[in-house]
Amino acid sequence: MKIRDIEEFELRSQLSDSIKLALEFNSQSADASDIERLTKQFAGALKSKFKEMDLEDVKKGILTGLYSGDYTWVNARILVIWTKQKWLSILEKKRFV
Repeated sequence: MKIRDIEEFELRSQLSDSIKLALEFNSQSADASDIERLTKQFAGALKSKFKEMDLEDVKKGILTGLYSGDYTWVNARILVIWTKQKWLSILEKKRFV
């Protein structure tokens, strides 16, 4: 489902598990309010910059970014960078097809 077709509350709900996993994978301790704040920031960025992406591709982008290891702290900016990298990869593949 495309980001543009998902209500922001539902989007935040769908993303919270992936964000929690990212924080845990990076050994960052965060309470529920930290995760909620980060999820809200990230969902807002997705709605404005990546509304044509599929939700599953966003989740894959987070996992890909996590396993890359090229970061020191997971925050909204890092999540957006990972999403942008995934989006560029998708666009590149579509261009060759």
